[in-house]
Amino acid sequence: MLKLFVAHFILTEEAPGSTVHYITSSLFTAANAEQAYNTAQSWIPGHEDSTHNAAGELVRFYSSGLYDLEEVPVALDQLQRQTCERYGVDVGHIKVADPCALPMPKEKEKLAVFANCPAQPVAAAAGFAAR
Repeated sequence: MLKLFVAHFILTEEAPGSTVHYITSSLFTAANAEQAYNTAQSWIPGHEDSTHNAAGELVRFYSSGLYDLEEVPVALDQLQRQTCERYGVDVGHIKVADPCALPMPKEKEKLAVFANCPAQPVAAAAGFAAR
């Protein structure tokens, strides 16, 4: 029976004069921890890419490896049901050992899901969507 795993990759974006690091996560299935590890390791080269910024400078993306790999404690056949339960499904966590590196909470408008969205009508934004 397949199990759910989440792999957290260290991703780096390099541009002239700028380096930014991310943790990017992928949810996937595997038969066991060893297979999950091998699968995640095989994806590391797939995180390599490059593009050019507005100034025409080369911007590189790459992963230096796995930050962590966790089994998600939910059976696949129960996943849909558990996504509707209180708090959803725990898909892992990242321990921040250095308090100076602790990310700050963001305002709603700065969350990734809202940051690139066009403005919503006031009624929809207030939760009064048309039915």
